Amino acid sequence: MSILIVKDYGISLQYRKGLVVISKKGTILRKVPLMSLEAIYILTGGVMISSKLARMAARTGVDVIFFDHKGTPLARLDPPYHTRTVLTRRMQYEAYNLSLIHI
Repeated sequence: MSILIVKDYGISLQYRKGLVVISKKGTILRKVPLMSLEAIYILTGGVMISSKLARMAARTGVDVIFFDHKGTPLARLDPPYHTRTVLTRRMQYEAYNLSLIHI
């Protein structure tokens, strides 16, 4: 799982066909599968997130967190309930941790 970090002013984040489309001034910079993301960190102002991406992130358990200029978290997009995806992810993390050998 990856974390998408947005630190440039004027970035636009949209959701299309399972992908987070990252663009600036109408030019697509990158496309990232939403399911490969654990979180989206917004480190600056002037970032646009489409409502469709916000809904899909909430449904799939991808955290969207906004930070101030000092790096302190200000707000977090959190669904009103935990989806099966979140529960599945937690179980996967637990299974992974159990499989680690600690010496």
